[in-house]
Amino acid sequence: MHNTGYVARKRDAVYLPFLVHDLKDFLGAIPEFGIRGFSVTIPHKQTILKYLKDCEPLAVEIGAVNTVTVRRDGSLYGCNTDYVGVLRALESKVALRGGRVVVFRRRRICARCCVCAGAIRRGGFRLRAP
Repeated sequence: MHNTGYVARKRDAVYLPFLVHDLKDFLGAIPEFGIRGFSVTIPHKQTILKYLKDCEPLAVEIGAVNTVTVRRDGSLYGCNTDYVGVLRALESKVALRGGRVVVFRRRRICARCCVCAGAIRRGGFRLRAP
């Protein structure tokens, strides 16, 4: 999906998967590979926070980052876009504003993502993650 978008927009970029066992080692290799940004998956979504120079407030509140931008000075900026998918899925089934939603979760991060995103971005509804 990413690479198709790059081609369509005539961008000189490629999206590659990296199997990362040691996050610190991967981060140390960023300058050598010329990486400008990357996605973060489990189990690194929480651990990456301590390596970021800056982070969007919502990602801090959620306690997880899934997207990192490498700035021109080499510093790392993190954000979380997972909440968008969670909210879209909920909103396609339930009117959230002024309502109540209960989310049964399998993963703690997902539940925190729902609660924070709902409370901060949309407001007007109560979301309970038991």
